[in-house]
Amino acid sequence: MKILIIILILWIPFVCYTNEWSPIGPDTIIVNDYLSSIYGDLLCTPKGIYLQAWGTGHENWEIYPSGLPVLQAEHYDTSGVLVILNGGTYSDGIYKFNQYLKSYELLEFCVRPNFIYQHQQYPQPKYYCGYQGGLLESVDGKEWQDVEYFKGKTVFAMATMGPNCLLNDSTNIYFSGDDAKSWKITSTAPPHTRNLCWDQQFKAYMIYTGDSRSSGLWSSADSGKTWDVEFWSTEMSALFYAHYFILVGWEKFYEGYGGVALWTDESSDLRSINEGLPKAGINRITQNDIIDCINAVVCTDSGAYIRTDFDPTAIQDNKIQPAQFNLFQNYPNPFNNETVIPYQLKQADYTDLSVYNTLGQKIITLVSAKHAPGDYVVHWNSNGYASGIYYTILKVGKVSKIMKMVLLK
Repeated sequence: MKILIIILILWIPFVCYTNEWSPIGPDTIIVNDYLSSIYGDLLCTPKGIYLQAWGTGHENWEIYPSGLPVLQAEHYDTSGVLVILNGGTYSDGIYKFNQYLKSYELLEFCVRPNFIYQHQQYPQPKYYCGYQGGLLESVDGKEWQDVEYFKGKTVFAMATMGPNCLLNDSTNIYFSGDDAKSWKITSTAPPHTRNLCWDQQFKAYMIYTGDSRSSGLWSSADSGKTWDVEFWSTEMSALFYAHYFILVGWEKFYEGYGGVALWTDESSDLRSINEGLPKAGINRITQNDIIDCINAVVCTDSGAYIRTDFDPTAIQDNKIQPAQFNLFQNYPNPFNNETVIPYQLKQADYTDLSVYNTLGQKIITLVSAKHAPGDYVVHWNSNGYASGIYYTILKVGKVSKIMKMVLLK
């Protein structure tokens, strides 16, 4: 153990000066998840677990085939970790990977497990596993039982902050304020969410996946009861909170965005941070929770990568949205019947200005034409529309900006 501590002490300063994404393990494998345990780094892949024991050298990785794809890993005890195997077979379920014996031990069968999660609740942590038939819980990782409330539902993701818990299935987001003892359904969140997280101010985030008018980053300031859009974007795949920043990832690269980006809530900036990353799909964003510095690890279709310079002054100015136009706050706001929406173009381009409801559905197009540079105002008469929150989206070329409006009648 003393040798292990010395290795960690020597290794931590080296890692904590990484100023771009650096590889962890082979860059020729698909990585579903990453976990750093007291015995070494572990990569979950479709073929099994790749393990690099401490002190064995940076390039010395061993693969331990599982027979099924290893989707995710979670800390367990001093002899191993919990993993979920998901191959769409009768062998799917929760296993323990013994880091001494390098073997897999079945703990619980379950069809199509989606995640395994440890909730640090008082007085004893609990493990949760969402799967195609519901939600399993366990206090020791060995004995598992179904949570009655979620039986028959396909549970995709879970996140906790203190006693506050979030969970989603294919149609709803559920929230709990009592350590997952009771649940309620949120009223304003869209379906088809796959990722959930919290920041240190108890603000919750989730991404709406796929190619939809509701796709993008959403947030909740009231512990998951109601949700608002932070920005729209399609084909998002990963979400993580890292020291005042929200990191988001995409399934593939697109024009102007893709890979990993950093979202700052206060300034509403979305910045690309892809230095050192391959142009590959992002499967998961997590962290190394052993090293003593702020970090993030991305799991991609071409290996895993770590970065540690998450400081506002260290991130390069890679704003994804170029400042070629401006969308200003409507006035009055809140408004009763009619409001004015100002915007500015700095170059000639095709312009679309539309209004959306909270479900991401377009309810009216106000502008759809090619405009010359200049200042513009558009009047929107809201007769026939109910009170509530609406979003104006100004799209110029391939870039969009969004602004929230409140209609009160």
